[in-house]
Amino acid sequence: MINIELYLKKLQNDIDEKLYDLLVEHLRNVHKIIPKIEENKGHLNTLYEILNQAIENTIKKTNRYTQKIYPRITIKLINKYLTYDPTNQNIKDKKLQVLNEFTCGDYELNEKIPLRSQLTELRITYDTNYLVFLIEKRLIPNKEYSKALYCLIALELVEPDYEKLEQYKSEIFNNLKPNELNPTESFKPENKTIVLDTNIILAKLLVNIGDYSFFHSDINDYAGQIALLGNNNKFILTPTVVKELQSNLEVTKEQIWQTCKRDRRFNGKEICETLEKRFDNIISKYKTKHEFTKTQEYIEKIKEFYSKFPIELYQITLDKLEHNKISHKLKKLAQRESLLPELGDITLLAESLELNEELENICILSNDKDLFRFNSKIKEEFGVDVFK
Repeated sequence: MINIELYLKKLQNDIDEKLYDLLVEHLRNVHKIIPKIEENKGHLNTLYEILNQAIENTIKKTNRYTQKIYPRITIKLINKYLTYDPTNQNIKDKKLQVLNEFTCGDYELNEKIPLRSQLTELRITYDTNYLVFLIEKRLIPNKEYSKALYCLIALELVEPDYEKLEQYKSEIFNNLKPNELNPTESFKPENKTIVLDTNIILAKLLVNIGDYSFFHSDINDYAGQIALLGNNNKFILTPTVVKELQSNLEVTKEQIWQTCKRDRRFNGKEICETLEKRFDNIISKYKTKHEFTKTQEYIEKIKEFYSKFPIELYQITLDKLEHNKISHKLKKLAQRESLLPELGDITLLAESLELNEELENICILSNDKDLFRFNSKIKEEFGVDVFK
């Protein structure tokens, strides 16, 4: 039998000695050593103080030298706390702070992609215990099966041999009903205002840059599609697409500079200037001048709409993750809220619905499965066509 007093002193010593990686290891079975029962109230209060201290310390000590390890440790410590007190808003806010600070960032001056640009909640934790806790203790008991399914995907990626995977999957699917999406394949717009998704307009930005080739298999197809549809229709870009296109441009320019360093045949400065001019022309020509005031209202309606299709979203999520490395799968998965489409796709649809109030002839050109596979349901629910 473990002496809890000595165990807590060991945890405190880890903090005093700044051995935070060892602290995480010592906390591995804390829920078994100090179960959440009334007799342990005093010990639990001490444990909360220790966890709070460790969380604060690792947040304060995170800098350019420690950012490869401390954010991971902080999230694991926070997850341990949340297994005891899942509703603690202060701790949840700290978790959000860490994720926000270390999932966003621009390229550094030395042209390296900083770690914080790559970190997402799932990638910086790989926290099997926390995922199991969510599935087994929170989500399934509360009948939040869509969220449980989302966590199940993450658990299967991190621990594909976990013994209870099939048990969880069976219980979740037994409580969900599949729907028939019946997407419409053929649609040729005439005299429509076509909202372009980011990947589509990105093709127009990147196509035919001299001898320099981008490794996007669909660039020529999408660029040609825009040209083909341009005679009888009007194209527009919404604010979220403009923002995403700008972000893609910056990433692409960084990739170009890296390539041109290795291959002296290409002039990086010239290629980037060409792309910047194209970007300015595209924005000038296609960006809508509409003032959006109802986007958030529509976002909530769209989330409610998609929440009716958990099994279909689960399958689409798996399709999107297929053929990627596990690290990339986890990154893509963490960009979704539960199984819902990524926020950019939801916002694009919301902006399109708001535009449709004014113009009434809006349709969306998108190759995103979260949109075009749902096109018949979107048409039925919101009155807007989606095609690819």
